[in-house]
Amino acid sequence: MEETPPSLDRRDPALSAIATGLGAFHAGEYEEALRHFAASLTIQQTPQALFYAGRCHERLGHREEAIQSYRDALGLGRFAEKAGGTLPVMQGIREALERLGVTDDRPRR
Repeated sequence: MEETPPSLDRRDPALSAIATGLGAFHAGEYEEALRHFAASLTIQQTPQALFYAGRCHERLGHREEAIQSYRDALGLGRFAEKAGGTLPVMQGIREALERLGVTDDRPRR
């Protein structure tokens, strides 16, 4: 799944952090990108920020952290879907877990 920046609204610091993180991710600066996604998550927990954090962890070779981020993203995404929303990122999360060989995608903590 190819990441595309969310709609930018500079008044929304969580979205702004995700957009900045995506720029760093696409530049191959995964540690920097991870910091931005983490900043977004301190403002608002979203499946998108968790998914992108998982992508960074995966690229950095942090398999367990990637799996946890993807599982957490999937859990939040399922909650949003039950509330009537649809999230395109859900397929990307499932594909990432499959790529990492994870068959049990339930969130864990």
